[in-house]
Amino acid sequence: MDHLQRLLPGSILVLWLNECGELQLAETQGLPLEGRSSLESPALSEWAVELENPALLMVSEAARHPLVGPRFSGRAYSGYCLVPLKVRGSLLGCLEVLAGPEEILEPTLVDLIATLAREVGLALENSQLYALSMAEKHFNQAVLEEMGEGVLTLDGQGRLATFNRSAERITGWDRCEVIGRPCEEVFRLAEARHPLRELLRPGVHPAPFESEVMVRGGTRKVLLFNPTIPAPLAGTQESPAVIVVFRDVSRIREIEDLRREVSANLSHELRTPLTAIKGYLATLLHPRAVFAEEPVRAHLRRIDQQVDFLNRLIGDLLEAARLRNAALEVHPRRVDLLGILKDRVRKAGERSDHPIRLEVAGPLWTWCDPEHLAYVVDPLLSNALKFSPPGGEVVVRAEREQGRVRIAIQDFGSGIPPHQMERIFEMFHQMEKGNTRVHSGLGVGLFIARRVVEAHGGTLTVQSTPGAGSTFLVCLPAAEGGPDQAE
Repeated sequence: MDHLQRLLPGSILVLWLNECGELQLAETQGLPLEGRSSLESPALSEWAVELENPALLMVSEAARHPLVGPRFSGRAYSGYCLVPLKVRGSLLGCLEVLAGPEEILEPTLVDLIATLAREVGLALENSQLYALSMAEKHFNQAVLEEMGEGVLTLDGQGRLATFNRSAERITGWDRCEVIGRPCEEVFRLAEARHPLRELLRPGVHPAPFESEVMVRGGTRKVLLFNPTIPAPLAGTQESPAVIVVFRDVSRIREIEDLRREVSANLSHELRTPLTAIKGYLATLLHPRAVFAEEPVRAHLRRIDQQVDFLNRLIGDLLEAARLRNAALEVHPRRVDLLGILKDRVRKAGERSDHPIRLEVAGPLWTWCDPEHLAYVVDPLLSNALKFSPPGGEVVVRAEREQGRVRIAIQDFGSGIPPHQMERIFEMFHQMEKGNTRVHSGLGVGLFIARRVVEAHGGTLTVQSTPGAGSTFLVCLPAAEGGPDQAE
């Protein structure tokens, strides 16, 4: 426009750009601001679309033309020219030239205007392509950032070139800390040959792989990598970059390991009592066996104990499955907790050689569902007895405290590591794994106990010092009529 203005200093120049099929006023030269509003005309785009070459009108023709005369009435001019701005048949806009009284639109000048208009058209196309390219780039960047999977790219030297937001979340690294660093420094693997760097070797065909990675902070995660080697860009001599999409599958693998562990434990827990029952029955049913009454009764008592164990095991599994998928419905009533604790302690003592000391001063009234309270006390006592040293004592204390009834079950065993303090309440979770297992169980007792306590509006927590034992604390609502009723 500035070049044209220098060629035609006394002329009016009006540039229109095609925006979504309609011509929009983009720029004017030599026209006061108050005169611009009169130039709008929807029919102008129809005229410009039909043109392949500039339309030149002398002053008399322009004055009579329905799109020129009314729009430029009252202005002195010697001629009018409409130049379409087209690139490859597409209308990008148009240029109107209203020549001043002292200027003549000769054919050579019109050709020059047309040449300049073509250059303007090409510049407009390049600008639009650039804007489109940038919009696409920003869109792709937004998609990349919002992906749930981590995405990274490596250059030909194995250095990180791209690192999206999910990659930051999974690894704990900020992108500004890792861009330009070798992949081995960010993804520390146990393999001697780093699989990400191996992708850069000639002839390697990328395939998904899984590896345990030490991320920032020393945490180990199992990551599933899905690499792609894109085709090299035309005209470049650089090695193709590697694009890697990855996600954290640690929890999935943990669940799979847990499923296998639970299956093995369940098989063992079922087979052990069944084997014992089968052995006792085989002894009793032996055709040549002759027993006095007492040995027979002893075998039958053991069979009865094993059947009770199976019933408890199956009951716990069914209760855990139900509590995992639905809220527990309880029917609390005013109950003396002392009687319940005495009964559960007595039954636990019958199955164990460990001494159990009960410290409760008088009646202890609480609101609870006594049918469900066994699901709380029994697993806590069982765990305390299970993890106590040989002959070690288990202490059960209960007291009323600030409108709550507080039960503490304490053992003096090996204790619980800090990172396990909350996980022990997860369904099927056990501190002992695989070949290190010493004690039996499926890991559902504490899960059920916490759900039952929470259904009563109470809490179940644990305090522990490794090597010094653990204390499980149950808090339940106290009932009216207790010793501190006035509270």
